[in-house]
Amino acid sequence: MRLISVIPTRASFLDAAERFFSWWGKELRELVPDGLVAKTTAIEAQLVIQWEGDDLICYDVRGVDWRHLGQFPVPGTESAERHSILADLRECLAHTTTVRLMLPQSHVLRRRVPLPVAARENLREVLSFEMDRQTPFLADQVYYDYRVSEVPPGAEELSVELVVVPRSAVDVLLDRVESLGIPLDSVEVAPRDGNALDGRNSRINLLPMERRTRFSPRLSLMNVTLAGLTATLLLVALSLPIVTIKSTEARLEAEVSAMQEHAEQVLELRERLQSRVEETVTLMRLKQSAPAVIGVLAEVARILPDSTWLSVLDLRQNVLQIRGQSAASSDLISVIEDSPTFHGVSFASPVTQDPNTGNERFEIRANIAARG
Repeated sequence: MRLISVIPTRASFLDAAERFFSWWGKELRELVPDGLVAKTTAIEAQLVIQWEGDDLICYDVRGVDWRHLGQFPVPGTESAERHSILADLRECLAHTTTVRLMLPQSHVLRRRVPLPVAARENLREVLSFEMDRQTPFLADQVYYDYRVSEVPPGAEELSVELVVVPRSAVDVLLDRVESLGIPLDSVEVAPRDGNALDGRNSRINLLPMERRTRFSPRLSLMNVTLAGLTATLLLVALSLPIVTIKSTEARLEAEVSAMQEHAEQVLELRERLQSRVEETVTLMRLKQSAPAVIGVLAEVARILPDSTWLSVLDLRQNVLQIRGQSAASSDLISVIEDSPTFHGVSFASPVTQDPNTGNERFEIRANIAARG
């Protein structure tokens, strides 16, 4: 189990602020009469720049109407047509509310990433840490943004759509657009459905934070209306975000504490299990390397002649020591040596004569070969 601790950064604060104002604007929009919404939306104008091959194609978009402004070929090409397009762009920018740069679908990488619900407050940082696992890139090699699917009540997992584009490709394109004097509000992925544009609340914006316009003078009537409503309702609902943040912070701290306690228990159990496994492996190795007593007894009974009998058989630490009587003790050394079970056979004491039986008393020591 891996616990991720994320320190809030300026990027995470801006991301949280963007989500808050997106939600705030959506709530305020519900308070505006439908007629006023339709009226203000109809006059909103956008400048859309599509990247196709080496060309930048510019459109003046008003609602569902697209007007082709011109096409910029390879940078550095100067022509009368280029100056004419630039003039049209400057005129268009005077009444444009948003400037959007569209990247082809083939230039971006999309991944569906499952994450715990607790990661929602710091999704950008968490995705940065997961970048090298989910994509072929490191976090500092790409620009990325994400979109979170609707989370059912009580769900423990988020479904996050991660969209990634290499920095090397985008930086060249951004420099080229800026050289034309065009201030960008967003870098997005071109929709699959022709001229259809995603709504504001569902956009993927790949424009780096440091290049985003902090304050834009291009305000539509809808923005002015929403700003007025925001100022009116701000004092009433000012405490709501603070209470929500405090509640979320307390909940996350409790969840992290519980997860940490659980992780410590898992680590302790893992260490105990590892210790037991090591002990078991050691015992198994000792057992496998030690000779089987029954096998040694069977081998001794097989190789010793019938004229030999034993009074002592001692087996310890792979050394066999036998004591007894035989009609010809000197022949026993070669007999035992011929067995693959024994080696290093020698007399442990001098051979003596038993006056009662007439046999020779002997004591022989032999090493036992390891199993396998």
